[in-house]
Amino acid sequence: MRSQRILNINGGHNFRDMGGYAAAGGRTVRWATLYRSGIMSKIESSESALLTSLGIVSICDLRTTKERAHRPTVWHSGSDTELLARDYEMSAGVLKNLVKDRDASSEAVAGHMHSIYRDLLREQSESYVELFRRLVAGKVPLIFNCTAGKDRTGIAAALILSALGVSREDVMADYALTNEFIEGLVELLRQDADYSDWFADQPEAAYPLLRAEPLYLQGMFDELESRYGGLDAYLAEVLHVGPREVEAMRAHLLE
Repeated sequence: MRSQRILNINGGHNFRDMGGYAAAGGRTVRWATLYRSGIMSKIESSESALLTSLGIVSICDLRTTKERAHRPTVWHSGSDTELLARDYEMSAGVLKNLVKDRDASSEAVAGHMHSIYRDLLREQSESYVELFRRLVAGKVPLIFNCTAGKDRTGIAAALILSALGVSREDVMADYALTNEFIEGLVELLRQDADYSDWFADQPEAAYPLLRAEPLYLQGMFDELESRYGGLDAYLAEVLHVGPREVEAMRAHLLE
């Protein structure tokens, strides 16, 4: 199943199919319907035909305005695929916000990451509203992404899979698959002036920044309970996804 899940797209990063997980009512998440990814700006033109063949209707890009301008997604140009993005300037999920303190220890970076996962539920809620709106409406196949495909995307994936009735164990396993792409993320960040010196000076501090640690995602679930009253309440009150919308989404994404 792992080989079916990970799509080796030239120039892509952390691109994978979220199908195959056991879900609510004895059903399964449909293959070739829901995708998650990191940055897609380097996808080679030779791969455009492959991606087009996936029939992707919607791309939900969770990156900031500056991130998108710096590394635009263009592989869908000339197709009918909708690119959805929100104009905003700052995000806790932009990793360079953590490298400003050149003396930060690995423990401090891990602590920052844990806090970020609690903050992103609020900060990214507008983007998640639009993402869920398209899933409820059946605008699939759909792909959502950020830069690393780990934090903003990781939380979105966890919320979606949980709403579909996927077990916490499988949600965590899907999140942890990001760790298989760390080398690609390191190479990407080393090419960026905002990160290259930091990686050279403090490689040990970079490790918790790069990894998809279960503790981070568990912090998000803890925040769901303590601040919002649980997943169902967050979906209904913040993302406007009540029981009727959840059932509609399941109809589109489960088999």
